Amino acid sequence: MDKRIKRHRIEKVIRNLYAQIGADVKVETERPIRENRPELVIKDQRHKMIYIVCVSICHRNGITLKEQEKITKYEKVRRELSQRTGYQAVVIPYVISWDGNVSTENWKYRKIHCYIQQVALRETVSIVCRNIQGSVSS
Repeated sequence: MDKRIKRHRIEKVIRNLYAQIGADVKVETERPIRENRPELVIKDQRHKMIYIVCVSICHRNGITLKEQEKITKYEKVRRELSQRTGYQAVVIPYVISWDGNVSTENWKYRKIHCYIQQVALRETVSIVCRNIQGSVSS
């Protein structure tokens, strides 16, 4: 494996003019909240929205229960972020079974799921292109 790929680290927070994405970052809150480290926090400044994305893989029979568990788990963080920023905050449970099944409620979040996949794919292509350019110039 190329040394540059091994050394690559994912940035914890990525920002641009319109959005901020935090990956596995502790959410700062006024009051101590135990469950304050979701997988992703996306702050959409254009639409004044905050998406708290929590990911889980479980057995096919436990998808709905796990979704509800994730929503409940991050409810305090959602409320505090909404009050502090004035943005609408939403908890998005991204729960999938080990064999690829999702709940019937999953369609509600398809827009944000597509956005996450698009960002992940774009960043992967960017990393691969940088590595190819580096190996060509070497």
